[in-house]
Amino acid sequence: MIAVAELAFTAAYWIEGFTRPGYNWPAESMSLLSLGPGGWMMQINCVALGVLSLGAALVWRRILRPGRAAAAFPICQALLGIGLLGIGLFSQDPTAAYPPGGQVPVIPSLHGDLHNVFAGIAVTAIAVSAFALARRLAVEPGWGAPWAAYAVATGIMTVGFMTGFGVAGGQGGFAGLFERLAIGVGLPLLGAVVTARLLWQARGR
Repeated sequence: MIAVAELAFTAAYWIEGFTRPGYNWPAESMSLLSLGPGGWMMQINCVALGVLSLGAALVWRRILRPGRAAAAFPICQALLGIGLLGIGLFSQDPTAAYPPGGQVPVIPSLHGDLHNVFAGIAVTAIAVSAFALARRLAVEPGWGAPWAAYAVATGIMTVGFMTGFGVAGGQGGFAGLFERLAIGVGLPLLGAVVTARLLWQARGR
């Protein structure tokens, strides 16, 4: 279920980004989609995936123990869930670009600061979970070094794309594209493909 939810989450922010009037997806952060008309859909999307990620953390703890990443990976999934819940509950402050006519605060609001903190937690959890899972894949029967390298590459790309997002200041240029690539590499590819197959293997034991 969590793999399907991650794919649905990814599809939602891509579709919203393409279709939201006045929103320039290559330049603007995904979090701005929680503002303006229809913003509630992005908020619910984040909260729903956050709740599922918290539940999945408990399942992963049972599946992976004993062995490598039996604690680290579930902890990362729990932190991802907490981060997503915070992102959904605390919206980003408006920018000069979106929503049209929005009031840009002179100083960041409390909910805007909290949003940034929870966003940092979520992205860090995605990257670290990839490195944690790489340790498990390296010794998991039927997987080995190629899949472990794939997981490491996923973590590195997540960090690299988010660095590009930060350099762009979170808006303007290709900030939105960098953010989507960072999340898109970590969630649907690592989450839906690798972790779903690990679940299948665990059931066969």
